Amino acid sequence: MDYHLFENTKQIAADSQGAIKDRLELEKERLLSGKRPEHLFQNPQQNKALKLLAAFFAVMLILTVVSRTATAMAIAEVSVETSKAGILTQRYTLSGSVASQNTVDVELPDEVRVTSILVQEGDRVKANDPLLEMNLEDVQDKLEQVNYEIQILDQKIANYSIDISTSQDEQIKQAEEKVKAAQQDYDLLLKSLELSENRSNEDMDQAEEDYQNALSDLDKAEKEAKDSTIENAENKLNDAWNALEDAQYGSDSAIASAQNALEIAQESASTAERKYNNALTVYNQFMDALTKAQERLEELQQQDPPASPEEIEQAQKEVTEAKLQADEFKPTLEDASENLDHANSAVRRAQEEVDRVREYQSELVDRADESVESAEDDLFSAQNRTDFRDDASVSGAEGKVDSAKSSLKTANRNEEDRQLNQEKELLAAQRAIDLAKSELKMAQQQAVKAKQSDESARLQNESEKLNCIAQRKEKQKLQTLLREISENQGIIFSPVDGTIKKLPEQTGNIQDGSSAVTLARTDKNFQFSAMVDEETAEQLSVGDEGRLSYTTGGKTKNETVQIASIGTVNEEGKVRVIVNLPEGSVFNEVSATLEIEKNSEQYQNILPLSSLRNIDGADVVLVIREYQSVMGTEQQVEAIEVNVKAQDSKNMAVEGPLMPDDQVVVSASKPIEKGDRVRVKD
Repeated sequence: MDYHLFENTKQIAADSQGAIKDRLELEKERLLSGKRPEHLFQNPQQNKALKLLAAFFAVMLILTVVSRTATAMAIAEVSVETSKAGILTQRYTLSGSVASQNTVDVELPDEVRVTSILVQEGDRVKANDPLLEMNLEDVQDKLEQVNYEIQILDQKIANYSIDISTSQDEQIKQAEEKVKAAQQDYDLLLKSLELSENRSNEDMDQAEEDYQNALSDLDKAEKEAKDSTIENAENKLNDAWNALEDAQYGSDSAIASAQNALEIAQESASTAERKYNNALTVYNQFMDALTKAQERLEELQQQDPPASPEEIEQAQKEVTEAKLQADEFKPTLEDASENLDHANSAVRRAQEEVDRVREYQSELVDRADESVESAEDDLFSAQNRTDFRDDASVSGAEGKVDSAKSSLKTANRNEEDRQLNQEKELLAAQRAIDLAKSELKMAQQQAVKAKQSDESARLQNESEKLNCIAQRKEKQKLQTLLREISENQGIIFSPVDGTIKKLPEQTGNIQDGSSAVTLARTDKNFQFSAMVDEETAEQLSVGDEGRLSYTTGGKTKNETVQIASIGTVNEEGKVRVIVNLPEGSVFNEVSATLEIEKNSEQYQNILPLSSLRNIDGADVVLVIREYQSVMGTEQQVEAIEVNVKAQDSKNMAVEGPLMPDDQVVVSASKPIEKGDRVRVKD
């Protein structure tokens, strides 16, 4: 059955091929005859279906174009960048002023005449430079007056200090406390005396024990001193023998070394002599050749008939070459001679060194031998020694015996004195109790008779007292100033380095008692000061370097400076930044600008600030991701959380799971969120 099916299939295929072949032959004949081919779809229904199909595909094409255009208009267009390694640069501009760090006012006493002004405004002065001269007689009169006024104020303060409103209840209370304290002192004295007796007995027992121990330590110290002396002498003898052996061994080694150096020097001298003899032989050969050449030249010049010019020229050339060879070799001969001299000198020095080493080592061995003899004598003396009082340990032990004996004697005397003083102390304590009780009774009697003090009078006295104290402080300050001027013979000196900003207009009396001289300090240089907000201050550090610009005296100055200090936040949220100027000065305060540029450390991921977004309270960046859809390859954004480590005005350094080739969105044509489809701007 399978065979028949195969045959039928084969027959159908053959028939189809025959039909196709006939159709092709027919179409070929039509084309050759110029006839148009017949339409494939001659049936009207087929034609209609064909037109509908064409219209359908046209509409689908138009809809596809419209859909893609609409999609492109709906999807945001974004610009992207990849992260890169680098640093951040932050620039800060601080506006402030340059002026002296502070000013100093020199106060002058009033009613004292200025006799001479020794400086002018704008002058630069040093500390202790003279500024003004005051009338010395006025100064002394004023000082005498101030001293008298201070005495009066002291008397007033003392008078006002008397309390006219005493409290009798307080006196009674104090008296009761005295009685109580006296009784407590008596009780404590009894306990103290009992404790003192116990301690005195303990001290006597301890002193007796210390004395016996000191005697035992003395015997032990004498024995140890004798043993130590003998041991030290034996060690010294052993060391001396070792030193003698070392000296003998070292002597042999040193002499052998010196002798070896001598032999080496002699070998070098022999070698130098052979080289010199060889060089001398060669030089003599050159000289012989030169002599022969000269003789040959003379023969040619004197022979008859005369030699030809060519022969004479050749002979002269041989003379010249022989002389040249001799001259060229002469330095070699001289070097060989010099080397021979050096070698001979080295032999002499080596021989001298051998002699010196022999002599020196012999002295070392002799001294070591003497040390052995001395150590043997010391050992014999130590073995036969009986008196060790000069030994430190023995003398110390004897001192302890004497000290312990003295302590024992002192302890006995102290016990006797304690017993004598015990009765006196108890009697005095009882009298103190009686006296306190008497004072209590008297206070109680005075309380009955005393009247209440006037409270208003007490308050008035306190007010007057405080007023006098304040006046005295001012007078004392003036007193100190007048004394200083008087000691300086009326001259007022500058207290600091500075620039004169203010002076008295003329000589004469200073009436108002205020400062008459003002100095702008220069001993602390000048400084730039600026107030910045707290956020800016947190980014700055002491030592940050910047460029300071200011104008003084019609000239603009630019200096490289460093921040000296950064203050704390004030009530307005501002922080003061101080920069000390290294040199220069300004007479008056001038405006200034400080430009600071700070570079961060090297970061691995730097991105523009515009790429940072905040989603659900977290800092993120949007990264392009591609995926396949029915429309082909499309792009959408994925949010990756990052940690912003640092930033400047344009860029930021971040940490996060970013790959080096990740495309990060830095701008978009419309708002986008994570998961949105986007297209990257070309």
